[in-house]
Amino acid sequence: MSHKDNPRNVGSGILRTVLAVMVTPFLPGLILGALLLRTWGDFSFALMISGMIGYPALLLVGLPTHLLLLKLQRPQIWGYLIAGLVAGVAIWGCIVIWPLLDNADLLVLSFRDSAIPILLVSVAFSLLCAAAFWLMAVARFAKRT
Repeated sequence: MSHKDNPRNVGSGILRTVLAVMVTPFLPGLILGALLLRTWGDFSFALMISGMIGYPALLLVGLPTHLLLLKLQRPQIWGYLIAGLVAGVAIWGCIVIWPLLDNADLLVLSFRDSAIPILLVSVAFSLLCAAAFWLMAVARFAKRT
């Protein structure tokens, strides 16, 4: 029986993927909450916003990419980072570009000057989440003898 056919390895891969799906969308909120926010209310708000943005990105970009890369038997980190880049730009588009197209005057004024920083932050957090997802769901840490 090969390593891939072992039922124990298949179950472990599914468990690792479920863990990655549960944890990675909250990483930006955990980081912001730990580094920048002072109260429990701010921390929980950061986690909530992180989940509200992270889960749609994961479900629309990350998980389909993960399943495709596994099916193609090419689960290298580069594929996940490219998906993270796409998700980060998509998040930026939803936050900045969509209100511009919708003529939401208040949002246009508030996001016009901060479009580039929002892009950089959303791409950075998306890349971080993609790398963390890969580490949790795909990477094999075999002991070296």
